[in-house]
Order: sequence, then structure tokens, then C-alpha cells
Amino acid sequence: MQTWNDFEKGQATALKVKEEADLECVSCPKCGSQWFEQIVLSRYPINHNLVLGQDIPPKPSSVGYKFLRCGLCANVIEPRVQHFTRDLAASDYDFCLDTMEGKFDARKQVEEEKKEEAEDAIKSEEL
Repeated sequence: MQTWNDFEKGQATALKVKEEADLECVSCPKCGSQWFEQIVLSRYPINHNLVLGQDIPPKPSSVGYKFLRCGLCANVIEPRVQHFTRDLAASDYDFCLDTMEGKFDARKQVEEEKKEEAEDAIKSEEL
């Protein structure tokens, strides 16, 4: 026969297991919060025309990447990505991560150098 004390111990153990399962969530490394919002980051064209209230369409060649942003400190967390999926758009995804981490983007530097060369070429033709 089960006593009241045994019943309470069983219930306390079951509640503790449930609470531990609830705590198995992503935690923010900065503040420890477990509450996040899911955001989608995409690249957008410079000239976009739209009707008021309409969503801005992303660049057609761009892929939207989903990240988690902490609701408390707004820290952005990169999700775990399956290896073979990442290989499909690896350079674009790495570009997105580098931009978020504030690293200098080599592609932008190359584009700026091309523009400068084109401007120099036009000036030399004028002389």
C-alpha cells in the first residue's frame, strides 16, 4: 500500500523531471534568457518600389536566413545548420555571418576597387 509520503515523493520527482525538460532550451550566452524571436535576414535591392504597407521584396538571387534574437538583450544567435544544406549556399551564408559579426567584407572591397578603376579610366579619357 502506498503512503501519502510516497505519493508526494513520486509527484515531486515527476515535477522535477518535467521542469528539467522545460529548461532544455536554447539560452542566450550573453544574458542567459531563453526567450527569442525568430528573424529572417535577407539582402534587398537598392531601388525598391512598393505600395505603402507592402513588404519589401528581397533580392531575387538572395536567400533569407533565419536567426534567433534574444528578447532581453537582442543578441543574435546562429542556428545549427545541417552540413549538406549549408553547402548549397555556403559563400552567401558565410557572407551573411561575416556581415553580422562586423568583419570586413572582401567582396565589397573588390566592388569598390572596380568602381574606382572605372572612374579613373573615365578621367584619363577626358584628359
